Amino acid sequence: TGPWPLERFDEAAWDAVVAARVSARDRAAPMVDAYALLVGVARVEGPGAGALVAAGVTVEALAASAPEVVAEDTDAAGSPPFSPVARAVLVCAEEARRRSHPAADTGHLLLALLVTARDDVAPVLEAADVDLGDLHAETGRRIA
Repeated sequence: TGPWPLERFDEAAWDAVVAARVSARDRAAPMVDAYALLVGVARVEGPGAGALVAAGVTVEALAASAPEVVAEDTDAAGSPPFSPVARAVLVCAEEARRRSHPAADTGHLLLALLVTARDDVAPVLEAADVDLGDLHAETGRRIA
C-alpha cells in the first residue's frame, strides 16, 4: 500500500488528524474511525471545513449524529490507533500528488472520506441534510 502518507500533509491536515484522535478519545472509541476524521476536518480551518460549512454542516450537527461506540477497554492516556478505513482515507495524500499538489490538505481528506469511507460518513452527513454529490463537487472546487 506504499509509505505512510502523513509526511505529505499540510499543517491543517495534520491538525485535522490530531483533532480526529482527540475526537475518538473523547468518545471513548477504540479506534480513530472515519467519523472522527470527519469531525477533525470540520474542526480545522481549510478547504474541507469550508466545504462542510457551505453545505450547512456544523461540528454540533456532526456530534448529534455520532455513531454509537462499542465500549472496549482502552488506554485512556494513549492515542487510539487508526481503523483500517481511516488508514485508507489517510492515503489520500496520493490524490494530492496525482493533482500535482505539493501536499494533501483538509479538502483532500474530505474527498477521501466521501469516496473511501462513504458508507461510514454518508449516514452522518445525510442526517445533517447534506447532498453528498453537492458536497463532493464543492470540495473539488475548493482544492482545484
